[in-house]
Amino acid sequence: MEPLILLVGENLLLLSRAQNQLQQMNYRVHTERDPAAMTVAARELQPLFIILDLTCRRSNPCAAIAQLKADEKLKHVPVLAFADHTNAALLESARAAGAEVVTSNGAIAQHLPQLIDRVLEV
Repeated sequence: MEPLILLVGENLLLLSRAQNQLQQMNYRVHTERDPAAMTVAARELQPLFIILDLTCRRSNPCAAIAQLKADEKLKHVPVLAFADHTNAALLESARAAGAEVVTSNGAIAQHLPQLIDRVLEV
């Protein structure tokens, strides 16, 4: 069975593009819209890693990262977080919350296979 990746966010264009790429790379994909559901979904699904859109408005994505990393059974699950490259404060907040790889929307769109290699090396 293929490994599962959890995609979390509201940016439908980027997430659907990422989902298509991941499926072409033989990953199964589960999507959640709300970062607040990320920890519960991770407990149930045991994903290989999580890709998180930091620009979600439904709840605080950085708080969701911190919650995941505070969970003894989930803190090992790597998080690849992304936002607009001009939002340096948000990108830094994701790093501080525990995201292993933090990058821009453009990098997700153009370099997803390389970013997956990075997140899996962590």
